[in-house]
Amino acid sequence: MKKGDRFGTRVVTSDPWRQGHNKVVSVLCHCGTESIARVARLMSGESKTCQTCSVATHGKSRSRTYGSWQSMLIRCKVKTASNYKNYGGRGISVCKRWDKFENFLADMGERPSDGHTIDRINNNKNYSKANCRWADGITQGNNRRNNVMITRNGKTMTGRQWDRELGLRLDTITQALGRGSNLDKYFKDRK
Repeated sequence: MKKGDRFGTRVVTSDPWRQGHNKVVSVLCHCGTESIARVARLMSGESKTCQTCSVATHGKSRSRTYGSWQSMLIRCKVKTASNYKNYGGRGISVCKRWDKFENFLADMGERPSDGHTIDRINNNKNYSKANCRWADGITQGNNRRNNVMITRNGKTMTGRQWDRELGLRLDTITQALGRGSNLDKYFKDRK
């Protein structure tokens, strides 16, 4: 067992140590509750959630919506999470109201489908009702920080959007940009 290992809603935040006859670790639950857990109970699956979450009354702990909420909290709050550097590590936080799942659900509603996930409209701002939406993969892909924006005839879009609009191959656009080529020849005879 090591830092960053995940057991249910809990992430290990320390190396194991002995406490009496038991091997224990520090864990952080997605709800923000920090505690000590027995390694054996974590490994057996007995201890998948903290005391606070085990008494949840919303009945949604196995829903897609709850999973999205939980993942959002982990990537913003758990320093050992694999994607923390792109979220909490660069200052992205979750509004205090959304520390409680019921408030998140009231503000965002149910996740529409498996193809939708939580998306920040402005990627440099925090998770909150005013800056979030349920978005499909295409919408999220067009809303990434590292997208290269291409302007043609006063219209600015991502390479993927130009690909769909004009039937250009995205890899052709990407390779041309990488070589510093002028894209005019690729747009020739297009709309």
